[in-house]
Amino acid sequence: MGENEEKVVLKADFHCEGCAKKVIKCIRAFNGVKAATIDGQKMTVTGKVDPVKLQQKVVQKTHQKVEAALTTAVLKLNLHCNGCIKKIYKIVAKTKGYKGVEVDTQKDLVIVSGAVDVEALADELRKHLKKDMAIVPSKKDNGGGDGKGNNVQGNDMHHPHPY
Repeated sequence: MGENEEKVVLKADFHCEGCAKKVIKCIRAFNGVKAATIDGQKMTVTGKVDPVKLQQKVVQKTHQKVEAALTTAVLKLNLHCNGCIKKIYKIVAKTKGYKGVEVDTQKDLVIVSGAVDVEALADELRKHLKKDMAIVPSKKDNGGGDGKGNNVQGNDMHHPHPY
C-alpha cells in the first residue's frame, strides 16, 4: 500500500456471485480505489477513500445494510484547558461515522473510533481549534513500532505478569 492509502473493510450480505461482481464493478469506479475484493460477506477496499462515502455507495447499490469495520484515529495535540476539550468533543460529534471519542490529557491524545476519514477530521479540528496537531500512525502501519518512534518487532518487549 502507498503512503496515504488505507484499507477499508465493509461487511454485507452478498447473495450470489453476480451481486458481488456488480458491487465490485461499482466500487472500482469509485474515486481513489486501487483494489477491491470480496471474500464471503467481507469486502476489502484499498486506496485513498472516505469510508463513510464508500459505505453509502455500497448501500445505494445493494439496497442492504452495510456495516463499516471500525477504525481508530489517534491525534496528538496540545490540550491545555477544558474549553479546548469540549470543543473537540463537539467537532468530533458532528463527524460522520464516529462511534466514540476519548481524550487523554496526560499524553495530549485524542482517540476517535468509528469509520472516520482521519485526514478530514484532523483538518476540521485544525480549522476550528487553530492548533497544530499530528496524526499518530497506528502500530500496524509503521512496522510494529510503539507509537513513539521506537521500532518494536514481535514480542521483544516482556511485561511481568501483574499477579
